Amino acid sequence: MLKIMGHYGIVLINPLDDGLKQVAAEIYTRAISRVPEFATQLVRESAALEAAGYHAQVYTPLEAVPLFMLDDGRRKAIVRKEDGRFYLKGGEKSFNAAELLDIVHRCPACFSPNVTFRPIVQDFLLPTVAYIGGPAEIAYFAQLRPNYGLLDRTEPVVLPRASLTLIEKRHAKTMSKFGIEFADLFDGQEEVMKKVVERSLDQNTARVFDESEKVIDEQLEKLRQSLTAVDPTLAEALKGGREKITYQLHNLRTRFIHNRSKRDETMLQQVERMFAVLYPNKNLQEREINAGYFLARYGYEVIDRLYQEIELGFRDHKLVYL
Repeated sequence: MLKIMGHYGIVLINPLDDGLKQVAAEIYTRAISRVPEFATQLVRESAALEAAGYHAQVYTPLEAVPLFMLDDGRRKAIVRKEDGRFYLKGGEKSFNAAELLDIVHRCPACFSPNVTFRPIVQDFLLPTVAYIGGPAEIAYFAQLRPNYGLLDRTEPVVLPRASLTLIEKRHAKTMSKFGIEFADLFDGQEEVMKKVVERSLDQNTARVFDESEKVIDEQLEKLRQSLTAVDPTLAEALKGGREKITYQLHNLRTRFIHNRSKRDETMLQQVERMFAVLYPNKNLQEREINAGYFLARYGYEVIDRLYQEIELGFRDHKLVYL
């Protein structure tokens, strides 16, 4: 990471460092002392989000404690029961508040924050001006925001991370050649192949299909109106036949596109390669393809290019042409 990003001033920190755990003991203590309020506010914020039409990013019950504890080498969740004691989930061990706080003071490395507490801990260790995260990380803040104030911390400004798709020259050429827009990829490879065939390879047959569909639809509509005047039940019977005719015509058009595209292997391979890199597994490139692919092809300079393309606070997806 330092080889790739070091000249930007990036700092790497080991979250398991004992020194950091010692510093974090203070915020762990505050959280344990305010566990009921911490959980209540999370539940309240979750309900408010759902009432507003959103979903809660993480489910938190009222008995939840925002810390894990190491027990026999395994990290276990902690819950606070109605009797006021803290229990290790899935076991019999329990502690009262004083006992748990004593363990925190003696062995802060025995604890780690859960997802609802981790941002507050990291901002306690390294006071943060702005937090840049992906959609899921940002969604957590909508739930845990009130707990910053509960633990006497200042909430950072939350900004979206850059979302980019890198388009190499060969794929840009394919898109230009066949009139494909990036947004077209979201319709799937089959739909894109249909557009390629009908726009570029065999416009005449595509036009005949369009005309046939239009004529058949018009004639069937005339027939429906005539049947309705005679007997409405006959018009209703036509509905099923009309759907079958439409299905068969669509199926024939799909087979034509498939057969026509197979005849042009070069085109088929170009489109398949484009999907494999720009929309792999029906997902954004950034979710599927490791950065090593681009580093291997373009060298470390591609990092500098991306750095120049990033606009802080830009919320839309951006296309970067290499």
